[in-house]
Amino acid sequence: MNDPEITSRDIRAKVEPKAGRGVGCIEAPRGTLIHDYTCDEQGLITNVNLIAATTHNNAAICLSVDQAAKLCIKEGKYDQGTLNKVEMAIRAYDP
Repeated sequence: MNDPEITSRDIRAKVEPKAGRGVGCIEAPRGTLIHDYTCDEQGLITNVNLIAATTHNNAAICLSVDQAAKLCIKEGKYDQGTLNKVEMAIRAYDP
């Protein structure tokens, strides 16, 4: 607990700007989240690609909404309560 390497207030790492690319992947509450960054020689970000969990779940969301709509909407008639039930299919994946 008294180790100066742990208790030191000098916590900032020296950063040297350079060109490169960094990709990170983490499991988030809604699913897999991917970050992809590219930097130029000055260390400025030139390109970013964020892939949210919704992207991975899109096909399943569409199928669930289709099934919910077919089960809840009869003869083309619906009301707000019916739409709320269909929306629940989306919220199961993306609260």
